[in-house]
Amino acid sequence: MPTVAANGVDLYYERRGDGPPVVFLHGAGLDHRLWPELTEPLTDDYEVVVLDMRLHGRSGGNPDDVRFSDFVEDLHAFVDELDLSRPVVVGHSMGGMVALAYADRYGDETAGVVTIGSETPETPSRRAWLYDRVVFPVHYWLRDRFGQGAANRFMFAVNRLARDDAGLSDTEEFERITTAHHADYPEPTDVDQAAIENTFEDYGALEPDYEAITIPVLALYGERELDVTADHAEYLAGQVPNGRAVSVPDAAHVSPVDNRSFVVRTIREFLDARRQSAESAS
Repeated sequence: MPTVAANGVDLYYERRGDGPPVVFLHGAGLDHRLWPELTEPLTDDYEVVVLDMRLHGRSGGNPDDVRFSDFVEDLHAFVDELDLSRPVVVGHSMGGMVALAYADRYGDETAGVVTIGSETPETPSRRAWLYDRVVFPVHYWLRDRFGQGAANRFMFAVNRLARDDAGLSDTEEFERITTAHHADYPEPTDVDQAAIENTFEDYGALEPDYEAITIPVLALYGERELDVTADHAEYLAGQVPNGRAVSVPDAAHVSPVDNRSFVVRTIREFLDARRQSAESAS
């Protein structure tokens, strides 16, 4: 089982392909299994690296002492340990939040960033304000009072009211993709999940220097996803000097599963443009 000690924690990872490196980060409560099947078309031209972040999958970590900055520093140490030269970082949901914070802190060591269904630290709309000030606090209260299951059911109900069934990702396809890669895989415990969610408060306190993030940034969001996610993507694209937001057709929150061909094609176009730019500059 390939692991690397990075920033004081053992991180499980897989790497395939040859070429400029691309690191893929999963969302909260998920793991690297989202990516191997989806990224296979990229491995002919790029070195694809996927990992389980701290407290996820087969990676280590202490839920009693974790901050959002740990995920960022884990990634930085991971990139150094594997000697990945200026990788593009692609992150889904929470992974995109880590990618953005990484670009803010280590932009000169990064070739580009792609966020997928992610949020910025700011509250860019009234819808975002409602989630930040009402929905998420209720979620955390239910979690602490009645357990993770009750909190998850609440969020599911809220999101379904906001978008009905059209806003739900293809759970059967997601299950097929993950179990096909590893049928037996550890799920985060309720304690781990609560610790991961608690780091979002740290993320919300960040103040990225957007003007200093001069690398290309692509913000993807599902067409059928909650409108608040589109608000964050459009906001991010408008804040960085070289940003672009793209809606993924016929896709909800897990758009790499819902519309694999569009997401992979769009990421490849982004990677190819970065590669051509680097080759022209050399």
